[in-house]
Amino acid sequence: MPSIIESGHFVPLANLNSIDSNQRLSDVYRQLSQAPLTGSFILREPGRSEIYVKAPALAHAISTVVGEDFSKWEMFCSMPLGEVIARVPTTGVFVDIDNRQVEANSEEENLRRVPDRVFTVAQRGRIVGWYLNHESALNVSTKRTVFICARGHRNKDPDTGTCYTCPAPIVKTEQE
Repeated sequence: MPSIIESGHFVPLANLNSIDSNQRLSDVYRQLSQAPLTGSFILREPGRSEIYVKAPALAHAISTVVGEDFSKWEMFCSMPLGEVIARVPTTGVFVDIDNRQVEANSEEENLRRVPDRVFTVAQRGRIVGWYLNHESALNVSTKRTVFICARGHRNKDPDTGTCYTCPAPIVKTEQE
């Protein structure tokens, strides 16, 4: 069986964004739209453990709460991510990051036996990436979230709650 870093479940450190909870929601999705892996990120919040976030699931949760209300989109887009997360249902949005670091030359078989989990991978004492142990975490990492306006235009991020192409409000999200 291949080592962790030879696996398709390994993500190099530079390919997965780390995002602070104080970043504005619109800035988070703008940053993700330019990233190698656009569908997930590591959330960093002072005083808490890091957590893996499924960006499309978070966008859907936000869309469910906000609906087609432009003023809510505008408010949520300008909020820090940590505040947004506190206001939406988060079932299916997060995957725990295991507190143990695993060595890059470890075999993946043991890591696949546990439920959905993200592992920090180290090589010679230095963090080199992440191991996403199941497809439910891995597959979402390649999905791009788009924000759809009332007229059907696709936007890379929610901006201020309106479309980049026309003045229509954002009304839903999709994955591509």
